[in-house]
Amino acid sequence: SAPPVVITNNTATIDQTGNRNFGQVAQSFGFSGDESTNNVAAITQNGNDNGAFVGHGFGADDNDVDLSQTGNRNRADAFQDEGATGNEADVVQTGNDNTALVEQRGVGTDDNASDILQEGNRNGAGTFQVGVGNDAQIQQRGNDNFSLFTQTGDDNRAIERMTAGNDNEVFVDQSGNGNNAIYEIWGNGNDVDIDQVGNDNDIFFNARGTGSGLPSPPGGGVNRNVVDFNQTGDGNLLSGALDGSRNEITTTQSGNDNFIGTSLFSFDGMFVVGNANLIDVLQDANSNSAFVDVDGNTNMVDVNQLTDGNTANAMAMGNGNSSTINQ
Repeated sequence: SAPPVVITNNTATIDQTGNRNFGQVAQSFGFSGDESTNNVAAITQNGNDNGAFVGHGFGADDNDVDLSQTGNRNRADAFQDEGATGNEADVVQTGNDNTALVEQRGVGTDDNASDILQEGNRNGAGTFQVGVGNDAQIQQRGNDNFSLFTQTGDDNRAIERMTAGNDNEVFVDQSGNGNNAIYEIWGNGNDVDIDQVGNDNDIFFNARGTGSGLPSPPGGGVNRNVVDFNQTGDGNLLSGALDGSRNEITTTQSGNDNFIGTSLFSFDGMFVVGNANLIDVLQDANSNSAFVDVDGNTNMVDVNQLTDGNTANAMAMGNGNSSTINQ
């Protein structure tokens, strides 16, 4: 017969202060022959009607989860099982009616970190990690925001920094290796979609409405924008900034070693100020560089680089301007 399941040295701590809270830690399930050892889980719920669940099992070892919910009617679930090892998950929800889900599952899903912070109300956040050494950080400090991060490769990093904002949606999908996506947001009603399918791609975008060269401190003037970034090649860079409302920005880098901007944190590759601007940058070849600077209303900038080794600078200042570059 198969040897018995071995479940040793696990630690679970649950502290519930309010009424009708539900907290459960499962560190005792698994198939015959599977081990679940050295896992740590802690759940703290201070309000009312909160629910939290942590699952360790199916050969999961050395995982760590810390959940804290202060308000009412929050729900947080974390799953670290099916052979996942050495993963960390930290969820903090301070307001009411927030929902958070962390999944770190599968053999070979090791040493990942997931961090979710929601201080407002009615926010939703989820992280899904399958791979090794991925890092996902979601920060939502407003109301009615939703963020979903998916990482299926190795050594990817995805960070959302939301100082304040409501009704925003942020989706990040990283299915390659060594990708880096950092998006800073401060505003309302923005829709952000970031996809990194290749390897060693970098994205840093300052959409806070404040910073070097941006005219509207202390921020918050970045509303109802639609931002879509796609990197399907290797070694591509996008570093830019956004200030203004109702902008539509689409950037696709399907070649290799294409740059929009000069370095990761320079955010000098795309500068948008004003309302109703449309920017579309496509780099489908290799080793191209592009810089876009838009200042004003109703401007259009379209940059296409379909051959190798080109440099494009597009500037549109004022109202009703249009700039098109095709190489």
